Amino acid sequence: MRYVVYFALFLVSISLNSQTVWEQTNGPYSGQLTYVTKNKQGNLFAISANSYLFRSKDNGNNWEKIASGISSIAFDSDSNYYLGNTTGAISLFDTNMNFIKTIRNPNSFDMYVENIDINANENIYAKVYYGGLHLSTDKGITWEAIYNSNFSQISFDSKNVIIMTFFSNGIARSTNNGTDWTYIKINDASFRQGIYFTAYNKIFKNFIAVGFGNIVYLSNDLGLTWLPVKDSIPINYVEAVMIDENGDAYISGDSLVCRSTDGGNTWTKITGFPKVRVQSLSKKDDFIFAATWSNGIICYDVSKNSAEKKNKGIINSNVNQIAINQKGSVFASTASGIYRTTNSGSNWEQLVLPFSSDIESTKILSSKSGNIFASSELGVLLSKDEGQTWNIIENLNTITEINTCFAESDDGRIYAGNRYLHFSDDKGVSWQTIDLNVYEIVSIATYRNKYVLIGTYDEGVYFSEDKCNSFRKLPIDVPENYGTIVNFNSNGNLFICMNAWQGGDAVFRSIDTGKTFTTLDSPNNGVRFIKIDNNNILYYSTGNNQIYFSRNNGDNWLPLNDDSIGPILINDITFGYYNNAYIGTKYDGVYKADFLTKVNPEELLNPVDNRIFPNPATDFIEINLNNGASPSASDRVQIFDLLGIEVMSVGTGLDLSTQRINVSHLPAGVYYIRIGDRVEKFVKM
Repeated sequence: MRYVVYFALFLVSISLNSQTVWEQTNGPYSGQLTYVTKNKQGNLFAISANSYLFRSKDNGNNWEKIASGISSIAFDSDSNYYLGNTTGAISLFDTNMNFIKTIRNPNSFDMYVENIDINANENIYAKVYYGGLHLSTDKGITWEAIYNSNFSQISFDSKNVIIMTFFSNGIARSTNNGTDWTYIKINDASFRQGIYFTAYNKIFKNFIAVGFGNIVYLSNDLGLTWLPVKDSIPINYVEAVMIDENGDAYISGDSLVCRSTDGGNTWTKITGFPKVRVQSLSKKDDFIFAATWSNGIICYDVSKNSAEKKNKGIINSNVNQIAINQKGSVFASTASGIYRTTNSGSNWEQLVLPFSSDIESTKILSSKSGNIFASSELGVLLSKDEGQTWNIIENLNTITEINTCFAESDDGRIYAGNRYLHFSDDKGVSWQTIDLNVYEIVSIATYRNKYVLIGTYDEGVYFSEDKCNSFRKLPIDVPENYGTIVNFNSNGNLFICMNAWQGGDAVFRSIDTGKTFTTLDSPNNGVRFIKIDNNNILYYSTGNNQIYFSRNNGDNWLPLNDDSIGPILINDITFGYYNNAYIGTKYDGVYKADFLTKVNPEELLNPVDNRIFPNPATDFIEINLNNGASPSASDRVQIFDLLGIEVMSVGTGLDLSTQRINVSHLPAGVYYIRIGDRVEKFVKM
């Protein structure tokens, strides 16, 4: 047996062959969001880091994904939508989100539309990434490039003054729609040149500007002069500025949110707001909605000084790794904490962690003892009660806790790797440390009790045949940089590859405990991971969105997926105990296959039908064993439900051409039958 931790991110298309159906589970609800806003009707909109557009019509209680490829959004006085996309185009939609027309076509040099701003005169300003600032004064019929260099942000007063900020050169001002710009010098000895954000306060009739270095600047003369606010905010790196209809100003950064109610002259830190990274703010009535980098939408009740997540329907979480325990519970370590489902993904719950449940966890292991080990920003976590409670392992000497990887040998020894290699023989109570003198351990694999394989960040692969009493460096030609992924199959064969994000282009195999290696045939565009399922089938992902699998130890490979749905970023694939599987993605939560069917190559081309009769069935089914099943003496007929749980098992009766099985006691539903390596589906009425 092998228990492996992977350090990889790979891009695949989620639609696999017709024998395997993947579906997105109902979560975990969370998201990497970059922007939140509202329209005049009070509907909320959020944009994710991978350019999904979500909408809520009920104050954030429920969200729906309504578009993809969206990088910016704005509304005109008629409540029409202007959507900027990731190619540089801008499209116009009516209030019911019906497409009207494309008002800006990208040129060959454009990238995505970062921001769309519409001023009081209905002029449209579009900031294009590495494409400058573009203006339309006729509702998108014609466009003019009015600034061709990089800048940070623009803001308008109630008439015609535009303030532009820069990451390194302060502030510029225009009074003629951007035809001419005047650069404004800030007379402040502590000014560090960069101004990231600006906004105009209609109530106090002043501009606010803020950048790096916890100083707020105010202008009371339409941007001609700027004065610093002394001891203004306890935020060094600002990420968002927002001014509401009442003139209250908000600044977020460094996991804090501050507020000013007097035009920016004095600031106080908001109490009751969680310490999360806020990318954007929007105010609706007495509620502040914050788009966060890894925790989706935070809704803050100003009147109660309290906050809660409102992410139902936002499946945009970054799932780093998945673990499945022997009871079938699935655990997901994510950028926003650890989640668990006990019903195959129909519902996910966020588990309560020490100090903060919203900390990032990158690796997770469910051990045979039932204990769960997880890496986190606070240290290595241990749960002895299926995730109900967690403790930080105090006596585990770690340096890079968040990247600690895990593995378990057949005898229950737990391995944890970061700067050092640690192991525990008492279920994680006490630990011993081995210094391999490497920068970082990124993957661990075990075989039986004494074989341990170590993949490092940039110093090759190490192998122990004596339960870590000694190690030798393996003679493989893997470029020694950026993470080596290691595996054992159930026969003790070694499989090694380098993360293709850094150029890995081969899979190496050893069948003689690492003495010699064979380079397996693989595409030239990179091997992004290698994984081995419970049936000893190998998988690797390539740089062109393909997953290949091999049933003969890597000698031959076949493509497993097609391109019918499109690519998604995948962090992990984990196989369950009943041939089911889960995929953890970077932006799309968790996918599952309730029954992961693996077929022979000839079955892909010539599937065998009608081996089960009758189908649907009520009392009995008969299986034609001579129609391609070829059972061996050790084979049994196994029947699984849609959750991948075995509901019955009988012998094959090798002297008979057909097998008759009583299924009258089974509840109505869809079931799968496996005999050896062949799988069929039937319906029980």
